[in-house]
Amino acid sequence: MTSRARHRLVAGAILILFVVGLGVFLAPFAFPTPPPIVTQFRATRLFSPNGDRTRERARVGIRLNTPSNVTVQVVDGDRVVRTLLDDKRRPTGWVRLAWDGGSDAGGTTPDGSYVVRLRARAGQKRWNASRRITVDRSAPGIGTLAVSEADAAGPASWECRVGVTATDKGTASITAMGGSPRPVASFGPVTLGDGRTALWSWDGRDSGGQGVAPGLYSLGATLTDSAGNRSARETTCWVGHLLGRPVPARPVAGGFVGVRLVRPDGTAVPAGAAVQLTLFRRVGTPGRGTGAVLGRRIGAQVRGPAGSVTVPLPRRLRPSALWLVASTSGGRALIALPR
Repeated sequence: MTSRARHRLVAGAILILFVVGLGVFLAPFAFPTPPPIVTQFRATRLFSPNGDRTRERARVGIRLNTPSNVTVQVVDGDRVVRTLLDDKRRPTGWVRLAWDGGSDAGGTTPDGSYVVRLRARAGQKRWNASRRITVDRSAPGIGTLAVSEADAAGPASWECRVGVTATDKGTASITAMGGSPRPVASFGPVTLGDGRTALWSWDGRDSGGQGVAPGLYSLGATLTDSAGNRSARETTCWVGHLLGRPVPARPVAGGFVGVRLVRPDGTAVPAGAAVQLTLFRRVGTPGRGTGAVLGRRIGAQVRGPAGSVTVPLPRRLRPSALWLVASTSGGRALIALPR
């Protein structure tokens, strides 16, 4: 073969390869691939059908590019739990369905992971896909809800310190409630892991920065998980803006008791300041339970200078069965009398 013939053969081969490559490149444009019959398939990943009106249903959305026969089933392994759509003809556009966590047999499904299975057909075209979904009705656990009070802890910049420990992962919030249905203060939300504790120090001011009226406040803690399940616990705390100690430190039945008062920052209330002393039957303790702490009044109220006024104790009641409440123009101290 001559050199010129070889050159022509190589040139011809190159031309053929170019034409083939160009054809491969242009073929999709000359013969475009038809779009799929389903262009979108969505399903809720996690929901909680437990009757609390939060995330009660799983939503399923299917966008059809062409009219199709559609079947949507919730399955657990090979078992069909719920048929949401059974080979029904649907037009182009969105098909929207919902699952309430029930089964075809009429009962409720247990918590766990399920699969939403989609089958669609339009003529010779087919589309099969699935999405995983989780049913979770179990509320997250609050391990402890503990309160420390300034009256017990001594002078501090806070009136109540609250600790919430979660036994499950969730978002914790705390609200302080007084006499109205609206919270006076709130804390959170903060995300807690298993065994983690959130601490909140309340200075006895409302959400507007004003000091709340002295008295007993309810502290409610809620823990909400990603499925919308919620746990709640409640306790109480006394907000007095005033701290006090009995004088003598261990009064006796039938004797007299006075008070030594300080403000929350530790500064002493002047000995000449006007104070009113009142004894109440002790029916509860702040931070332990949710009920009232002051029972009926015992004896008469006594008024006088803070450094010298005293109130008589009944002879037939142990001092530890009483609360001594000391009130001034600046606050109200709840004082426990020791055993």
